Amino acid sequence: MAKASPFRQAALDRLSNPEQLDQLLEVTRPKAWIALAGIWLLIAVALAWSIFGRIPVTISGTGILLSEAGVREVEALGSGVIQTLSVREGQLIEQGTLIAQISQPRREQEVAQAADRLQLLRDERKSRQSFLSTNTTLETQRHQAGRQDIERRLTVLRDRNAYLETRVKAERDARALGLVTESSVQASVQELERGRSEVASLELELKNNALAELLVTNRNTETIEEVEDRIREAERALAALRLTLGQESSVRSPYRGYVREIRTNIGQLTSAGQPIVSIELAGVPLHALVFVSNEGKRIE
Repeated sequence: MAKASPFRQAALDRLSNPEQLDQLLEVTRPKAWIALAGIWLLIAVALAWSIFGRIPVTISGTGILLSEAGVREVEALGSGVIQTLSVREGQLIEQGTLIAQISQPRREQEVAQAADRLQLLRDERKSRQSFLSTNTTLETQRHQAGRQDIERRLTVLRDRNAYLETRVKAERDARALGLVTESSVQASVQELERGRSEVASLELELKNNALAELLVTNRNTETIEEVEDRIREAERALAALRLTLGQESSVRSPYRGYVREIRTNIGQLTSAGQPIVSIELAGVPLHALVFVSNEGKRIE
């Protein structure tokens, strides 16, 4: 009995038939290639993510966060004893906030002395003004009386000279007629010249009187101006001392931020340049300086 073949008879017949020899044998279908390409793509993506990808992980730990601008210190501008502290640690303060008051006995004494000097100068000005006002009145009255006397004498002399001019003219006419002597005419002429000289002298005296009165006024004005100059200088000195006292006795924050540390205490002696508080600026980005996780990692 012949051994049975594992292949079907129809399949064996197709293999023995030489037809369709020009057609390719289909080993794998296109859909299978697409599926295979997708699998390789997923493998490549997984491999790349395993190398470059990251998964955010939240861990606990301790660290230091600082603003980019850092922490600023506010220093005392003068020496003295801390009287008050107006801030507390962690407090948000604005620019210009009063931080501390420092006693300034030496500056306060300087301000008091400068104020006394200014008051003395003002009293001197008042006294001089009163004296000069009285003196000016008296001097003016004296010069006015002298001017009136000179003007009166000038009026008399001018009238007399006018009379002498008429008499000299008449005597010269009479001399031409032989009615008077030449000596009589010359006597009248000399008298007229003396009168004219006296008028010129009184006119000069009148000008000097007016000039003297003007000088009195100017001298008094200059005296007051000299005191006024000293007063203005004293006022500037007092204002400068008060400004210095205010700056050195009142410590104010030049920044807006959080008080991180108070570096002094009430009653403590401080000196110029000594830090009073440390301030972390507000409104600026923070960055981690040091972070230590519970696993002991250090990230900087």
